[in-house]
Amino acid sequence: MSDMMLTTVDNNVDPFTNFMEWFKYDTVFLRHNTCQRLSNIAGTSVTVSDEINEERIRDAMHYLVEENPTLYRIIYKNEEKEESKEGRGVE
Repeated sequence: MSDMMLTTVDNNVDPFTNFMEWFKYDTVFLRHNTCQRLSNIAGTSVTVSDEINEERIRDAMHYLVEENPTLYRIIYKNEEKEESKEGRGVE
């Protein structure tokens, strides 16, 4: 799961290398609250396996991108790919 993260098109801070700065910019300046939205949609639980929680998070990321592709995008660690509306990586 750590090879991909959800971000917004207007946040240029890299969440892989500077998560706290990315989070501050997302919540304080942009007021998107991306992590909170992702958490609400993913519905993770301590009663299920890590694999199921990771699948839920991944599905929630794709859902957010599909619902609002002009705001959300998925970025990949060490790759220059963005998540397309269809949910597949685009170079």
